[in-house]
Amino acid sequence: MNCGYVWGNWNTCTATCGGGMQTRKASVQREAQAGGNACPVVQQRSCNQDDCPINCAMNAWAGWGPCSKSCGTGAVRSRERTVGVAAQYGGEACSTSTMSISCDVVACAVDCTTSIWSSYSACSAGSCAGIKSRTRSIIQPPLHGGMACGATKQNTNCDSASCPSYCRETAQQVLLDWGACSVLCGGGVQTRSVNPAVPAATVAAYQQAGCGELSHTCHSFACPAPEDCVTAAWSEWTACTATCGTTGIQMRTTRIMQDSVHGGSSCGALQQARDCHRHDCPVDCIVDVFSDWTVCPETCSSAGEDGFTQTRERAVLLEPSPDGIPCPVSTQSRECGLDGCPVDCEYLWSQWTGCEKTCGS
Repeated sequence: MNCGYVWGNWNTCTATCGGGMQTRKASVQREAQAGGNACPVVQQRSCNQDDCPINCAMNAWAGWGPCSKSCGTGAVRSRERTVGVAAQYGGEACSTSTMSISCDVVACAVDCTTSIWSSYSACSAGSCAGIKSRTRSIIQPPLHGGMACGATKQNTNCDSASCPSYCRETAQQVLLDWGACSVLCGGGVQTRSVNPAVPAATVAAYQQAGCGELSHTCHSFACPAPEDCVTAAWSEWTACTATCGTTGIQMRTTRIMQDSVHGGSSCGALQQARDCHRHDCPVDCIVDVFSDWTVCPETCSSAGEDGFTQTRERAVLLEPSPDGIPCPVSTQSRECGLDGCPVDCEYLWSQWTGCEKTCGS
């Protein structure tokens, strides 16, 4: 008569991924008799054979590249990082590999713009060889190193018929051209010099004759009021570039609403940075692969025995930090020698019966 048994429930898998084992035991209801099949002890099966998730790991950021513009607004620079370990088997995906920030560049140069020259004025009074002048106004003053405006007033000698012929004949010989005005606005002085190559006696005679003046006022118009730079409100801080470690930064920017003119206060930096999340990153546990299973002590088990045990181990290659992923189980075991051992037949002879004859054969 064969053994009668009922299987129990499968126990918990020894691993959540990467391959584990489950076992269940037989509950014997009736022992085998008279050479019947023995009861099994334990059954095993593989479980959770899917590969364990591998999270993405990014390499360190490369250095910042150059600004996209040398001046003005809208300039950015970028940096990149590459994937060190790609995500696999449902692990966490890789984060951004490119980051851009605004550049703190100078404002672009603006050249001066002026109106056209006016007509010449009447000759100045009080000297024989007077001067006449013409002016032009500044429409756009130079900014940020732009081209300067140049003179806004030009003077020239009057060729008055009432002047003595001596003055008319010697003016170009004795006097050099007018120099630049001493200021751009608010009233300055413009001068011209005597030609050093002209003999002193000639110069003295020229001056005594009252032929022309050597200086006059210039740029008498009022200077514009200074205007300070005006910037927009600061933006919100960007997300931190790292969740831990020593490289995390946050950025915020502003923009120029009105640049400074006429000596007003300059704009200052258009970008600010600050450190963030500067603490040690969690260190996850890293383990080696499992060793081979140990040899089973026996190849079979008798009815009623629980079988034998095999084990295998794996070493911890890197201990985790307190906030890192802990190490998985380092030792696994499974039952072996579960097949029933052969059972030989056993029997007893009965007593001899009485002889059917009392003699003969």
